[in-house]
Amino acid sequence: MPDIKLIGLQLIESIIIENSRLSILPSRLINSFSGMRYLSLANNNLKTFVFLKMKHLEYLNLANNLIGRMPRKIVSSENKLKHINLSGNLLTVFDLDITDLKHLRHLDISFNKIKTLSQESREMLTAHSQLINSLDDFQIKLNGNNIRCNCDNLGFLKWAKTNQLLFAKNISVNCKNSNKNIFSFDEMTCHPNKLEIFVQHHLAYTIVLLLLLAISIYVFIRRQKIKFKLILWRHRCFNGADNELKGQIFVSYSHKDREWVHNILSPEMKKEFIDLFIYENDFLLGEPIAENIVNAIDNCYKTIIILTDNYVQSEWCMYEFYIALSKSHKIIVPVAIDKLTKENMTNVITYLTKSKIYLKWPLDNNERDKNLFWKKLVTSLKKSVDGY
Repeated sequence: MPDIKLIGLQLIESIIIENSRLSILPSRLINSFSGMRYLSLANNNLKTFVFLKMKHLEYLNLANNLIGRMPRKIVSSENKLKHINLSGNLLTVFDLDITDLKHLRHLDISFNKIKTLSQESREMLTAHSQLINSLDDFQIKLNGNNIRCNCDNLGFLKWAKTNQLLFAKNISVNCKNSNKNIFSFDEMTCHPNKLEIFVQHHLAYTIVLLLLLAISIYVFIRRQKIKFKLILWRHRCFNGADNELKGQIFVSYSHKDREWVHNILSPEMKKEFIDLFIYENDFLLGEPIAENIVNAIDNCYKTIIILTDNYVQSEWCMYEFYIALSKSHKIIVPVAIDKLTKENMTNVITYLTKSKIYLKWPLDNNERDKNLFWKKLVTSLKKSVDGY
C-alpha cells in the first residue's frame, strides 16, 4: 500500500471533531497541524491526552470526555493558549502545570470529580493571576465538583475565600456535602486536633529552650573571653587603679618568645631607666592569673605587644591584647620581632598593623638598624611616661 502524504496541514487553523466517539488521538497526526489555533474534541470518549507541539493554538476544548487525569504539560513552553475547557470529565485531581501558559485567560474544570486543589496548584494559579496583573482577565470555573467543605480541606477553602476574584462570576461553587457556597465556610468551626493543641501549648517553651541552648553553646565556646570581660568589669568597677605601677610598661608576650624579652629587650630598657612589668617577675604570688593580668595592664601606663605567630596563636596573649585594647589603642606599642604569617593574623591584629605604626626588629642583625629600632622604641615609651 503506498504511503499517503498529506500536504498543507500546517495551514489549517481550526479542527472540530465532536460527538464522534473518538477514543484515541494520534499524536503524530494531530501535531502535523502546526498552524492550528482552534481545536475542539468535545463529547468524545478520550481517556488520555497527548502533548501538543503547536505554538499557535489558542483554544482547546476537551469537554465531556472520559479523561481521568491530564498530563503535567500539554503544550510546549512557546505557546499562545488562552482557553482550556476540561469540563465534564472524570478528573479527581488538577495538577496541570500552567507555569508556561502565560496567555491563559479561561480555565474550565467544572463538573469533574475534584475534591480540592493541592497547594502546588493553588500557588500556580495565584502566581498566574499576578503575572497577568489582573484578576478580571483570568477566570476559573470549578462548579459541579466534589468539593468538601470540612476542616480537612481548610487550606483550599481559605485560599478560595481569599482569591474569590479568580472564580468565574455569577457561577456558584458549592460544597458537595452541604450545598453551601464554598466562600461561606466558617473556619472557626475547625477546632485544632490534639497535635495542634500540643504544639500551641508547647511552642513557647520549645522556643525558650532552644534560645537557652543557643546561649549555653555560645557561652561555652566563648567562656574564656566572657570570663575575662567579667573580671575586667569587676576590677574597674570596684578596685580602681594602683598608682604604684603608673610608671611601668607592661610587656605582653608569648612564653615561647621569652628569650628575646629577657635577654634583649629587658637589658636595653634598663639602660634607659624604663621600668618594664614582666609577668614572670612581677605577678603577685597567690593571685589568680586573670586578676594579675587585668590589674597589671590597667595600672601600667603603656603596653608593649611582642608580635609573633606564637603571640597570635596564644589564647592568653590575645586576652592580654584585648584587655589593653579595651583600655585604649593609644597605650599599645606593637613590636614585631619576627615575620607574621598571614593565616595567623586575626582581624583586629591586621587592623592594628595597618592603622598604627609598629616597630620591626631587624632580622638581619644589622647594628645600624638595631640602634634605630631602640631609638624609636625608647622615644615612644619615654614620651608616654614623661607625659604622664
